[in-house]
Amino acid sequence: MASLCEPSLTQLVLLLLGEKQSGKSSVGNNILGRKVFGRNTTRSSKKTGIVHGLQVTVVDTPGWTTHSPVQDTVSRELFRGLDLCPPGPHAILLMLPTHQTFSQVEWRAMELQLRQLQVPLWQRTIVLFTHADKLDEPIQEHIWKQGRTLQWLLERCGGRYQIMASQSNESQLQVTELLNRIQKMVASTMHPKDIQHLHPGRDVSRRREQTWHTKHQEIEMMGINLIHDENPRQTPIMAWGWSSTTAGRTRLHLFDDQQQK
Repeated sequence: MASLCEPSLTQLVLLLLGEKQSGKSSVGNNILGRKVFGRNTTRSSKKTGIVHGLQVTVVDTPGWTTHSPVQDTVSRELFRGLDLCPPGPHAILLMLPTHQTFSQVEWRAMELQLRQLQVPLWQRTIVLFTHADKLDEPIQEHIWKQGRTLQWLLERCGGRYQIMASQSNESQLQVTELLNRIQKMVASTMHPKDIQHLHPGRDVSRRREQTWHTKHQEIEMMGINLIHDENPRQTPIMAWGWSSTTAGRTRLHLFDDQQQK
């Protein structure tokens, strides 16, 4: 079994986000190597385990529904999930099932939920393509077929993505690769104080709770907008991504909007 790279951290805190039935709980169980999260999550919860000598805390959250209005209970639990990540998550794992499309409808539902967290997200977000064992084509072809919306999401996440099987012999290898990638991302892009910016603290949590209903109403009136970003910029739709092969190697691929012309 592959091992983690030389750790620069003694612990990792991971926040799992995604719509309903996107595979969050299964991913959490795979990461920790045991079944600690059940199906049909209705409340945010965290579990901790030792993975290859590294303390890993996983925070599971309820999923949102794409074709429904913003749900009060889900939004509150996403707030609570962030509160369960002091001093803040080192990485946010955003689940996208490979057997579902990701159109502007899915983007808008995700955007409406994540905007309410009122914290910078993209610098530490990795897209996880879940249920990869059901995918009958290379992940690069899947991304290409999905089109502009998915490619733009990957660009917003700095091109970071990985496939994750639900039930297969490769799942643990994929977990090891994922944790290695997270550690490298933390080491290369974040100062410890930057991680703390993702945790609201008691005072901020209290103020957010007081203004929550007003914010909720405002967001319901919005269309597709960019989620709060610490470094807003305009770029072509381009995503660098990594995908695991059966031999356990990691490949780098480029998806450029210019190729569609």
